[in-house]
Amino acid sequence: MKLDDEQRKAVLADEDYCLLIAGAGAGKTTTMAAKVKFLVDCQRVRPEDIIVISYTNKAIDELKDRINNKLNIPVKICTFHSFGYEILRQGNQTPPSVNFSFYITQGENECYLEHFGISENYQSQLYSKNQLDTYVRHITDKRKLHKQNGTSLIQTWYSYNDKRPLLEHLEEALKSEGFILKPRDNEEVYRKLANKFYQYQT
Repeated sequence: MKLDDEQRKAVLADEDYCLLIAGAGAGKTTTMAAKVKFLVDCQRVRPEDIIVISYTNKAIDELKDRINNKLNIPVKICTFHSFGYEILRQGNQTPPSVNFSFYITQGENECYLEHFGISENYQSQLYSKNQLDTYVRHITDKRKLHKQNGTSLIQTWYSYNDKRPLLEHLEEALKSEGFILKPRDNEEVYRKLANKFYQYQT
């Protein structure tokens, strides 16, 4: 496994908190795989004591292929959502309702964003029929509440009928509500992340 100097520093870092900032194609997957191998082979950390977490299923598949298959290290690799869901299920065998509410403002524009953890056509493999019926009733109640209060509501779903990604639908919905989307410069985002990280440490 070939690593550059920055990747080696990340692998060898032995801190309670370690913030790494890297763009697309910078070698994050390789670095994480090397870190796991270093912890297991050199630090004698047991694989069952390591959890590798990422945001997307695509990243998870790549990490599993690299770490579980090619390096043959049986660490747990999962998304934030599946890991959180697993924790919730430990305390209750009834699947928790997955929906998130946000309030968004920009100038005079304001709206609520509700993300529902089922498909646009009200399907989910997580819930039984009764549980799914209850979930859909909650969605209907939320819509009524926003209508009664005259508040704008944007709804997003776990998956869409047209198979397009959530972010495309969200962008269209925000623009239709009059929000102006301005991508931030990567350097600005990295700077803010680093500042927050160091503030948290101190």
